[in-house]
This record gives sequence, structure tokens and C-alpha cells, in this order.
Amino acid sequence: MSFQRDPLSVKYDDVANDLVTKAIAAYQRKRKNARVRGYVETLVQSPVTELHSDGPDRLTPHERAFSRAMYHNRLIHQLTARKKPDARWSLKLDWQPVPMLPGQARRVHVQVFRDTAGARHAENMPRSQTFAENPDLRSTYAADRQETRA
Repeated sequence: MSFQRDPLSVKYDDVANDLVTKAIAAYQRKRKNARVRGYVETLVQSPVTELHSDGPDRLTPHERAFSRAMYHNRLIHQLTARKKPDARWSLKLDWQPVPMLPGQARRVHVQVFRDTAGARHAENMPRSQTFAENPDLRSTYAADRQETRA
């Protein structure tokens, strides 16, 4: 059985392509002028009937589908076995707080970085500040969630 993307995230592909292109342009403008913001802001609309998840970002199914479409873009680098020869960018989605009223659109900042910037950042960090060496820096969300279910 071959990999099949979910239909909801496929619906966001055109928007994701436009946003990645705009985020790359914003990154390039930011490199020339530090006063320019280096991200693109957009709104993601979810139906009133969709509830936010219990996760750290509290995403609705439409917001998760939007995220999947963004990371599926051919220009975004992924640490998977899939081959994406054009992938030269790392993606950061910064979700703004959940709107107070159901059905309101949620803001998200879309920012890209050269795919080598993250590796350089990790190399320059002292080993004591990496999550691999320091267990205190590791995420405990999954473990905490399992404890509350037990």
C-alpha cells in the first residue's frame, strides 16, 4: 500500500505553496534590511464545530491539515527518507493564541530559514545545552499525558 495524503491537507496545498514562496521572499528581504519582518502572517479558518486538541498548540483538524500541507511542500526540508531535491528551507510555524470564540480564524506566522542554519545553530551550542545531553531540556508532554490517562 502506497502512502496516501489525507484529503483535507491536500486542499491546503495551493495556499501552502503561495505562503512558502512569500516566506522565502520575506526571508530574503529581512537579510537585506533588518527592520523588515522575516515572516508571513496568515489566518487559518476552522469550522465552528471543530474543537481544539489537548496538545501544546491546541490545533483543530483544519489547523493540523494546514501544517501538514506546509511541511509537505517540495521546498521544505524534512528529515525523512523521501527525496526532495529542491528542499533548501526549514519551516517554522508559530501559532498565535487560540481565539476566544469558536469559529474565529487563528493567526499563524510562517517563517523559513536556510536548511543549513539549524545545523550551524546546533553545532555552536555547548553540549550541555542540547536535549541529547541534558534530560531536563527534553519534552515531557508525551510522558505527562500518559501519566494522566493511567
